[in-house]
Amino acid sequence: MNGVGHKHTYVFTSKKLEADKPYVSITHDNPFEFMTKLKDRKPDKDIWLLGGAQLAQSFAQEGLINEVILTIIPQTLGEGIPLGLTFEQFDLTAEKALTDGMIQKIYLRKE
Repeated sequence: MNGVGHKHTYVFTSKKLEADKPYVSITHDNPFEFMTKLKDRKPDKDIWLLGGAQLAQSFAQEGLINEVILTIIPQTLGEGIPLGLTFEQFDLTAEKALTDGMIQKIYLRKE
């Protein structure tokens, strides 16, 4: 199997790391540089961004997020970490209840 679901994985880090799998790439690019390079290679592919608040904020600041799938898990982990995204540029297009009290909301960027 080539990564999760046969997808290439890019790891954003400021640390000096080396990938130990052929389907993993380490990048030190900022989000704009990364997306510019990636779009040149695969212009028709969607990108799934999975990570923490800081990574999401860095992509959002460049206007590089078109859809947000937010899953709310009703369990407090310490103080929690604010996502730090504003949803003024997005419309809530779907909301559904999942198991164990989880809720998933889907937002799309306004046209």
